[in-house]
Amino acid sequence: MRTLDREQGTTFLLSEQNATLALDHADFGHVLVNGRVGAAGTASELRARPDIRSFYLGIDESGRRRFGAQTSATSGPQKAQQS
Repeated sequence: MRTLDREQGTTFLLSEQNATLALDHADFGHVLVNGRVGAAGTASELRARPDIRSFYLGIDESGRRRFGAQTSATSGPQKAQQS
């Protein structure tokens, strides 16, 4: 994918449950919660959000990977309110 993107400018739509894997390959991402966009941003922006780090990446406040991350699709990230 990276080669096609770099050499031919091809864009890919990746639908992946593994958030760590998806963010490793994405320039920009949308996080869906119950079929609606719950968060959007560059891979770096999404990785930096505490709610994404905790809920989808399983990383606690100290930066350590925790096991048994939440699995309920109803309590994912809250969409930022527009100012």
